[in-house]
Amino acid sequence: MEINQLMVAEVESLSQEQLDFRSLHCEIIRAGNMAADACIMYAYKFKEMRDSKKYRAVGCETFGEYCKTVCNLNERQIYNYISVVEKLDNSILQTSALSMSKLITLASMSGTERAELLDEHDMADLETMSSRELEKVKAEHESRVQQLTMDIEVVDKENNVLRADVSKLKLEPTELKKELDKINLERDSFASESKKLAAEIKTIESTPREGQKEVDAESDEKLKTAEQNLEKAQEQLKQSSLDYDKLAKKLEIASDDTMIKFSLKFNDLQNIGIELMELLGEMPKEKKEKCISAISNVTKEWQV
Repeated sequence: MEINQLMVAEVESLSQEQLDFRSLHCEIIRAGNMAADACIMYAYKFKEMRDSKKYRAVGCETFGEYCKTVCNLNERQIYNYISVVEKLDNSILQTSALSMSKLITLASMSGTERAELLDEHDMADLETMSSRELEKVKAEHESRVQQLTMDIEVVDKENNVLRADVSKLKLEPTELKKELDKINLERDSFASESKKLAAEIKTIESTPREGQKEVDAESDEKLKTAEQNLEKAQEQLKQSSLDYDKLAKKLEIASDDTMIKFSLKFNDLQNIGIELMELLGEMPKEKKEKCISAISNVTKEWQV
């Protein structure tokens, strides 16, 4: 029979051995409660001695010296006792039957952590736990809090990156405009150079030849060079025009707030899509088909 059943069972249903156990167990619990009450009073009195500094009456300069030389006790342990009455509510100290070691464990937690732990485990749970089990529960809770803190830090970093991306996108139109103006000047320069070279070619072609081979060769070389330069300038003009049109389109998009938001959301959608594909790859065929169908239904509802 389990302890909880045995403690509430009718006397007539219990053997003499079980009755003897229950009686002795109740005495142990009562003694433990008295010991717990005594430990709490013990802590209150040490706190009073520390705060009032009455230890100076016996020549002790510090509370630690009093603990060590007069009481022959470890100062750290006494401060653990004092922390119990300083940090725990009277509702815990006066209504619970927790051992001092359990109370010290609770006192070692922050107020928020302690409140969360008490939300998860009521006083009855804590009373039935051993001190080691309570330490384990505390460690598990601290681990969850630490993981949550790390998750929050990751989200904060992602938000900082996102804010930086938004700021960059907001600055991008200005930078694009500068680049656009630069390309526009280059394009005008290439166009001017093309006109100049075309006029030069026309002049060379209309210049009368005197029949001398040296003059003819020199004129041919000038014409060839001018034609090559013209071809190069026209190619540069063509490329510059393409760059200009491409950049102008990008500036148009970057200057549109809705397009900025769409770009960010679309990037998120792509990342989520990659994660979903990875999860689908780990699923058995039946579940995978159901999930693909669910994704398909969602995308159909978008009506894009």
